[in-house]
Amino acid sequence: MSVVACKCIPTQYIACEDWEFGWSLEDKAKVERLWVAGVSVPDIAEAVQRPAREVWVLLMDLLERGVLQDRPGGWEGIRYA
Repeated sequence: MSVVACKCIPTQYIACEDWEFGWSLEDKAKVERLWVAGVSVPDIAEAVQRPAREVWVLLMDLLERGVLQDRPGGWEGIRYA
């Protein structure tokens, strides 16, 4: 039996393939508290030690599901940690 190396040409692009979408319930709750408190997304990301892009994805999910609501200041918030 011979092994043939595949020289496949990709036919699709997978966005965010190297991002981490899993969240501990503790960190998720912390993000929710900081959002409600008006903390900016970059500061929330720093508080949970995650890239801001991953925090944005979590927030978009929670907003879409109605877990969180829009807030004054939007993504920027009204206070900085």
